[in-house]
Amino acid sequence: MTGFDDKGAARRQDSRDGLVYIAEDVDFDDKGCGLVLTARFSAHWESLPDGEQWEQGPEGVPVEDAIEWGRAQADRVIIRVGVGNEQYSAGRSHSRDRNLPQWPASGVSLLRRPVE
Repeated sequence: MTGFDDKGAARRQDSRDGLVYIAEDVDFDDKGCGLVLTARFSAHWESLPDGEQWEQGPEGVPVEDAIEWGRAQADRVIIRVGVGNEQYSAGRSHSRDRNLPQWPASGVSLLRRPVE
């Protein structure tokens, strides 16, 4: 079900149909390191299958907080660590459209580090 916010933009209401994407934030380190992965995460929800509805979630938060928000929004939650294609499924139901490993992943570094 869709409603509209005070600016006329479509917003969702009471729907778990959709997918939450969580991605690690990237920052610029002016001390000569260039781009760095921050070990902080931002999330958003989008409708399936078309992605026409979209809702911004938390930004710049620890991964646990982003996952908690994501699971409250949808059954399917996908986390991207780093800037490549390292992705994991962290939702209540495993992502059906991708063959992703379950979160938490062993051996994943969530420290501030340079982009390689």
